Amino acid sequence: MNILLFLIIILSFYTLDFQKIFILSFSLGLLSDFIFGNWIGTTSLLLLTICFLVYLYRRKFSSSHLLFQLVFILFINTLLILVNKQNLSVKNTLFILFLSLLILPILNTIKGKNTNLELEVK
Repeated sequence: MNILLFLIIILSFYTLDFQKIFILSFSLGLLSDFIFGNWIGTTSLLLLTICFLVYLYRRKFSSSHLLFQLVFILFINTLLILVNKQNLSVKNTLFILFLSLLILPILNTIKGKNTNLELEVK
C-alpha cells in the first residue's frame, strides 16, 4: 500500500498533466480497495487529496526540492497509517524514506537536465 502511495506522490511531483494523475490515483485507489477489502473509495479519496495538495503546493513553490519531497512523503505515510488505524511501523517508514533517498535525487537530476535542454532548444 505504501508503494502505491509513493508512486502517486512521485508522479504528482514530476508531471505537468494533473488530470491524468487524478484519474490514475482514483483508479489505483479503487483497485487497492478491492484487493485489500477496504471501504470502496476511501483509498481513492485519500490519493486524490494527496494529489490535490501537491497540485496546490506546486502552484506556489517548486516541488522538486528534496527536503520538501521527503517531509511530504513521511507526513502522508504517517497520515495513511493513522487513517487505516494501523500500528506505526518504523521499518516501513524507514523503507519509504530509504527508497525516497535513492530515487528522488536521481529524478531531480533528470528533471533538471531535461528542463535545461528544453530551455536551450527553444
